Amino acid sequence: MKKMWMLWAVLLCSIPSLPARSQWTAEQAQTWWDGTEWTVGMTLQVPAGEGLPKAFQDELQLCRDLGCNAVQLMLDCSSPAGDRLRLALEAVNGAGMQAVVATANTLDPAPLCAKFAADKRILAWNLLPDAESALDGVKEVIPVISGIFSAVRAKNVRQPLCATVDCPYPYSDRPFGRIDIFSAMAMQGDIFAFRCKGPVKELQDCIGRFSVFRRPLLCLDYLDREGESTLDRCLPLLKKEKVGAFCPLSAIWKEGETPFSVAEPDMFRRLALKKDIAGANAAFRETGWGISAPDPASVRQWTAQQARDWWARQEWPVGCMMTPLGSRNQYGVWQAETFDPAVLTREFNVCKNLGFNVVRLYLHEDMWFQDAEGFKARIDEVLSIAAARGIRITFTFCTNGGSSRPSPDGVQPPHAGWVQSPKDDIFFDESRWPQFKAYMQDILRTFGKDERIFYWLLWNEPENLRSAQRRRDVMKLMARMYEWAWEVRPSQPLSSSPWFPFNPDGSLRSRYDVEAFAHCYSDICVFHCYRPPLQLEKFIATLSQLRRPMVCEEYMARNLGSHFDFYLPVLKREKIAAINWGLVHTFAPGEKPDAIWQHGIFYNDAKTPYNPAEVDFIRSVCADKSTAGQGARYPLE
Repeated sequence: MKKMWMLWAVLLCSIPSLPARSQWTAEQAQTWWDGTEWTVGMTLQVPAGEGLPKAFQDELQLCRDLGCNAVQLMLDCSSPAGDRLRLALEAVNGAGMQAVVATANTLDPAPLCAKFAADKRILAWNLLPDAESALDGVKEVIPVISGIFSAVRAKNVRQPLCATVDCPYPYSDRPFGRIDIFSAMAMQGDIFAFRCKGPVKELQDCIGRFSVFRRPLLCLDYLDREGESTLDRCLPLLKKEKVGAFCPLSAIWKEGETPFSVAEPDMFRRLALKKDIAGANAAFRETGWGISAPDPASVRQWTAQQARDWWARQEWPVGCMMTPLGSRNQYGVWQAETFDPAVLTREFNVCKNLGFNVVRLYLHEDMWFQDAEGFKARIDEVLSIAAARGIRITFTFCTNGGSSRPSPDGVQPPHAGWVQSPKDDIFFDESRWPQFKAYMQDILRTFGKDERIFYWLLWNEPENLRSAQRRRDVMKLMARMYEWAWEVRPSQPLSSSPWFPFNPDGSLRSRYDVEAFAHCYSDICVFHCYRPPLQLEKFIATLSQLRRPMVCEEYMARNLGSHFDFYLPVLKREKIAAINWGLVHTFAPGEKPDAIWQHGIFYNDAKTPYNPAEVDFIRSVCADKSTAGQGARYPLE
């Protein structure tokens, strides 16, 4: 069977551009959902063989008696399924319900979907109900998943399409899924379907985070008594938020005869009543906390092709993140009292001599709040110094870590260590977000068409947060920031940079919802990697499936196996922008000068290299940028 799936994977990857109906916009999906009654039901397996046994009819009647208005039909498509689905839909309709059809055991649901493309008895199609099993062994899953959705849309299927995303359980010991599968399914569906069988707090967290995708939500499995996911806790939450709710009938009734709990059937009936009040007091909205749905006619996120066209005009970008000597944080760089063009000029000269053409710098909102015009003048001066040496700048707005609270006098010492942006007094106070918006848009409007700027990073490592509350709410502000940036729509690309840590077994362990969100909204794919070369190759292989230009925005940690001689040749081979962390090394408190440096290329005189051979190697790789992309193993086209 797996060989058959692999064959379909190859065929789907080779499908040419089809005249498929496009993915619904968030606004279209919301309009559909507004006209749809809250969907609550059970999951049933469509029996194999000819005809439908009486037991299946009895299960449907039991669902109807419980107050269900829909069922999810798990349809085994490894054998002819059209007649079985037709009979099942007749029975579902006879019981006064609709069906979410889950096409199991196939990577080619298009022929079946075509037969029922306008069938009003079908509420939605779940094209990949168990993606990780179906795609086991498939090397590049994103093109396969895209091919599946495109092939079905080419049949002019009227019902919304989705695939089931497994909740990644980011705060428990449960296993993580695959970031490539999660991201692809999150990007492709008309509506967003997920499973969450953890405690109700995890279910609430999933609803809050997934609602940022601004699409109707279906929870296609939620009941697990051992996992503290109980009916009395979960179903009221799903109703309150108007999230479609499905659980296996067998989780309520033992073989359709005896309930697991005498109280549960009556409880389910009471909760299934008054479906029209579902969503009336929702804490989370499918529009993403009040964000208006995108206007399809406006230029917002670049298409993958637009991003590739832009990339084709770029010289291979290579450079470093820079905190000029004497500045241990953003304040030291930008405050009028500590701003030092002479130091900046010296360090940009060092970058030029290495062959670098990109430098990354961090901004901070406090500089704008203190003196907006002076701050912008200093930014312009930095851009001019860099441009005179053939260097472009990438600016970062938000970042995590470091000091998170404002100083009593509003001034941060320039040597106090890194400063979080935005600070907690803005992050947790939504009434102050308009101030942050004004800052961000003023910077983007002032420099949004400036060719001296490479790209804008809206959020640095958005999933790498120590505070549980910030982890829960980060996507809320990120969504707003993309909207604010789209209102300005600078000519440079917009992105955010997830950090992909690996588990010891090699699997990715991270905030899949945040990373999928970044993929859905960013023009280019920016990532950080501080791991050995084989893991860098894993990152590239996974992210190249997005078919967008890539930037390795942070790398080089000598103590972790991330070295210039390993990374630069790979990044140049793939024409991936290479930006290492650190130029001049400022010793951390208590650090011995003879310790192995994690970051930094030069001592604080900006002349003496930590490793002369390393500097020679950097210069040799950067000398001829025209060969970047030759021999790429993961070409974007």
